[in-house]
Amino acid sequence: MVSTLGSHAVDAILSKSIFLIGIGSNDMFVFSAAEQQQQGDVAAFYASLVSNYSAAIHELYKLGARKFAIINVGLVGCVPRVRVLDAAAGACADAMNELAAGFDAALEPMLARLAGKLPGMAYSLADSFGLTQDAFANPEASGYTDIAGACCGGGRLGAEADCQLGATLCADRDRFLFWDRELLLQLKQTPYWQRAMVMGYNKKLAMENFVLCLMIFMEVVVRGAAAGIRQPPPMYVFGDSTLDVGNNNYLPGPKVPKANVPYYGIDFPGVPSGRFSNGYNAADYVAKTIGFGSSPPPYLLLAQSPSLLVSTALRIGASYASAGAGILDSTNAGKSIPLSKQVQYLNATKTKMVAQVGSSAANAVLARSFFLIGIGGNDINAFASAEQSDAAAFYDSLISTYSAAIMDLYTMGARKFAIINGPLAGCLPFVRVLDAAGSCSDDRNKLAAGFNERLASLLAGLATKLPGFVYSLADSYGNMVDTFADPKASGFTDIADACCGAGRFGGEAGCTPNSTLCGDRDKYYFWDRVHPSQRGAMLKAQAFYDGLPRYTTPINFKQLLHHK
Repeated sequence: MVSTLGSHAVDAILSKSIFLIGIGSNDMFVFSAAEQQQQGDVAAFYASLVSNYSAAIHELYKLGARKFAIINVGLVGCVPRVRVLDAAAGACADAMNELAAGFDAALEPMLARLAGKLPGMAYSLADSFGLTQDAFANPEASGYTDIAGACCGGGRLGAEADCQLGATLCADRDRFLFWDRELLLQLKQTPYWQRAMVMGYNKKLAMENFVLCLMIFMEVVVRGAAAGIRQPPPMYVFGDSTLDVGNNNYLPGPKVPKANVPYYGIDFPGVPSGRFSNGYNAADYVAKTIGFGSSPPPYLLLAQSPSLLVSTALRIGASYASAGAGILDSTNAGKSIPLSKQVQYLNATKTKMVAQVGSSAANAVLARSFFLIGIGGNDINAFASAEQSDAAAFYDSLISTYSAAIMDLYTMGARKFAIINGPLAGCLPFVRVLDAAGSCSDDRNKLAAGFNERLASLLAGLATKLPGFVYSLADSYGNMVDTFADPKASGFTDIADACCGAGRFGGEAGCTPNSTLCGDRDKYYFWDRVHPSQRGAMLKAQAFYDGLPRYTTPINFKQLLHHK
């Protein structure tokens, strides 16, 4: 690295990097197997472990490491390979768990001492032992039915043989905590760490947002090869609840729309995240198509740690989208982040980026970034609900404000714009329920269509005026028209009702823990009375990325991504 970039650049990279360390379990196994159980031996064992661990951290520090995310040793006495040693009951080995707990107790003060001696060292110690202890105490809360046996193995508890061809395999892997006789199952590790953030098991010491970093690391997995590029460019998201991934969770006030309670997120790994969906939303699926694992994190979460905001924005991007937001500041005023404020938040982000990497580097990042914008539905519904009649003035106000926002983004350095037009607003469940026959509102649909025509003209005009400006306009309206005309072609059996809601069409109340829930969420186009289901969002994103030409103009999202 030094020979290529120089020592100063390498030191700068290492000093802002996250060093994740999780080790010690194998030491417990080896020590226990040797039956070195006298108190003096145990004390010497701890001293040796801590001394070596400290030396390793010292070496990393000398190399330039400053941020250490450290996971302690878990409940090693309860893994299947240990349980099977208890011939009678297959119980956990209390002695081994006590050995691990003793090491964990020695690890914590060692880290505290180092932090006091090494300038700039920051760390967070995650309590794997405590978290697994509670998972064992209440497995059903985590969705497990078996916390003792291995899913793949042989013999008692699946622990008398390794996982290999010919091994016995469990029927439902998601219900087993252990994959083989020693390791946790992959599918449950993501919610495991997300629960760590929610339940407070992470011991927050000198370094903030350790679990957030782990979530970003695991959830926003770079899949550049799948997208046809080595490293996807950062993605910045602006819009409303169809794209919001949790910003509204951080807005005060009882009237702020939030999706951080069940049944929202019922199909999302871990806990309700703030997405107005049963799982992922359109922003997530657009992000997946360009090479990420999900949408970039919400700005208001990242902003709690300026250093994390900058490092995430430079590499992954950020989401500024807010449920209830409109193009106009007056739409749901005080209950969301309007488009103008979202743009201001990007400006604040860029200011921090410039302070860290300089204006040239920041501009270069933004120039190659993917700017996703989807907004306007709330303005249309607000205008229609107020029974206003001057549609021409309404359109002028929307387009003028939208144009100003795009110009501001362009001035900051944005060049690639992926824009989603207004939806088939008159066919949302909460609108259908207003009609005695449950029909779509033609007036709202015409209002949305009129806005979409003007939006297309605006973008075409900007492309002729702004050097380097390139865009893809996705036709959400047209895609919904086609889907509703032939729902079975897309695998839907219901395009009128909300899967989660109450009353006619599930459109008379929001989605809550007390709502009526449909039987098969993938068969419903709408999740709640406003928003598409996870599957509906996925199909839209796929159509916009490289689907039928009629759904994007003048190019699709894939072509925009690769545009030079």
